[in-house]
Amino acid sequence: MPEALPDGPVVVHDVFADHADGYRFSEQVRSGGDAASLEFSESEQGVTVRACVRDAVYPPHDRATRLFTLAPGKVGLYRANFRFRGQCCCSASWWYEDWTVRVANAPASPELFLHRSPQYTADHRVQLYGGRARRTAA
Repeated sequence: MPEALPDGPVVVHDVFADHADGYRFSEQVRSGGDAASLEFSESEQGVTVRACVRDAVYPPHDRATRLFTLAPGKVGLYRANFRFRGQCCCSASWWYEDWTVRVANAPASPELFLHRSPQYTADHRVQLYGGRARRTAA
């Protein structure tokens, strides 16, 4: 993660590689509740994390999916892949996304995920044209 991180309850370091750009990595750091396709809610047990990917063609998501609840200081890992298409249902444009999302109930710091293994894992990867995907080590 970059050295300079914004303050806020949610900080997202988004690393992106696109075929159209020769798979060169680009990155962006954002903060705030709208910064990720995740929802967060606090309780006495910690922070519950839900995925809310509404625009995927496959696998379809019509409501938020609970991933895990993180007690203070705990780390979670969410892996998923999706197939998307352009805004119009008749659009010929389409793309795939493969996500590896690390979430912590801890203050953001550049080394946060380097030295902590996730205590919780939610692996929702699928074969993008149906069936379950073969799992590999995270």
